[in-house]
Amino acid sequence: VAFNTFCQSNPGEVWPGVGSNEMIYYYSGLVLVREFTAWIEGIGYDLTATSQDDTQFKVSWRITPAENNHSSLTLTIRQVLEQGSERKMKQYVRLLEKYLNQVGQGCEYYLRTGERVRRNQFGSHRLFSPPVAKQENLEV
Repeated sequence: VAFNTFCQSNPGEVWPGVGSNEMIYYYSGLVLVREFTAWIEGIGYDLTATSQDDTQFKVSWRITPAENNHSSLTLTIRQVLEQGSERKMKQYVRLLEKYLNQVGQGCEYYLRTGERVRRNQFGSHRLFSPPVAKQENLEV
């Protein structure tokens, strides 16, 4: 939640390690259930994410140490496809590219400043957090 500009809340039900699970509530109303299938201390983890429409993704996060106190984060996402859903997969890929770029910006911002990101700080996203309507100043 600290660096995901689209995440409203992220309660963990069992934490940490294999068998951990959590829910991610996005500002758009989308909810993902994440179940952790591998936990490699100091390196990363694998999980299965399932949305309300039962779309499933297999996700791997890996951190690789680099030089000069820098690290590299690699995310691998595989969609579990139903037969004939190639079009749906291509749509998700485009949406996930934008999502991951903006979450990456949030992670970099949080690590650099120590400050939590704000909603849509790096732009809105139609699937995870649509634009927020600006309230007009009204005199009473």
